[in-house]
Amino acid sequence: MRERARRGEEGEMRCARERTAAAASGSHSVGSSSACTAVNEVKRRRTASEGGRAKAGGAGQPPRLPPHGQVASQLPLASPSTAQPPPRRAAMAIAPIQGALRKHLLTNLSIGIGGGLVAGYSYWQLVHLPLVRKRDNWYLEQAKLKAESA
Repeated sequence: MRERARRGEEGEMRCARERTAAAASGSHSVGSSSACTAVNEVKRRRTASEGGRAKAGGAGQPPRLPPHGQVASQLPLASPSTAQPPPRRAAMAIAPIQGALRKHLLTNLSIGIGGGLVAGYSYWQLVHLPLVRKRDNWYLEQAKLKAESA
């Protein structure tokens, strides 16, 4: 199935190139090439086998790009009467909470400052002071050893 789709896309690209070259040179009418005829036949069969609905641009598929060489002015445009406005967003089931930080400013500041003070005191008592005591004891031992040896 993929192989057939790939061949169909290659044929469409070849058909578009031939149409562009023919339009530029003016040598023969557009669409009279055998590649274009074959591509159109494949499209007709694909559409008929899918119940009259074309595969390109179907539900859930991105729109196809114009064939090689076709400019935007040659593409069909949607008329303003058929243009649909963007869909409206559904209303939220629960209203968003607004102003929560402002309402709890004192609580947030108290927790932040209190937590910082507790963390600082814990570091000072449990890490810094034991290291300073250990260093001071080492220097005292070195001074005693130096005094005994002298």
